[in-house]
Amino acid sequence: MAPLTVGRFRLTRPLARGGMGVVWEGLHEDSGVPIALKAITAGRAQQPRYQAAFRDEVRSVAGLAHPGIVVVYDSGRLEPAAERASRAASPENALVAGSPYLAMELADRGTAEGAWHPALERWSALRDLLLQTLGALAHAHAHGVFHGDVKPRNLLCFGREEGGLAWKLADFGLARTYRQDAGGG
Repeated sequence: MAPLTVGRFRLTRPLARGGMGVVWEGLHEDSGVPIALKAITAGRAQQPRYQAAFRDEVRSVAGLAHPGIVVVYDSGRLEPAAERASRAASPENALVAGSPYLAMELADRGTAEGAWHPALERWSALRDLLLQTLGALAHAHAHGVFHGDVKPRNLLCFGREEGGLAWKLADFGLARTYRQDAGGG
């Protein structure tokens, strides 16, 4: 089987499927930094509406530097070799040549939707999640971005070196800027 690479990223396995795309786990080939690569799924990859929404997501997140918002490392379009290799590795999660992608930091503890989070039953942990999420939303709003899809699946969980959990807002696919909405759209 051909190695599954996209740009400077080597993809290892599919992680999740969402309403608009598929997410693969991988590594940056030079630095070894773990990443998650998100791309539009086959049925929507060539539809201008979904491509525009994906471009908007990349722009929205790229302009927001905040500890509570997922970091985007790179974006681009998938090559035919990535489509062939992904079909061989996981046909149901195949990438589509020409589809846009973004590479972002990988949540080492999953999402708030994950069943492993009994820690959230403690008030202090739930309070941390809420405060971190509200901080990220306040930052986005201060920069004219309205997320539009806050839900447990879009709250990524990271372990902190000093202990505890860090939560980051992801999936700005439904985000809108205030400048777009101000024109009546």
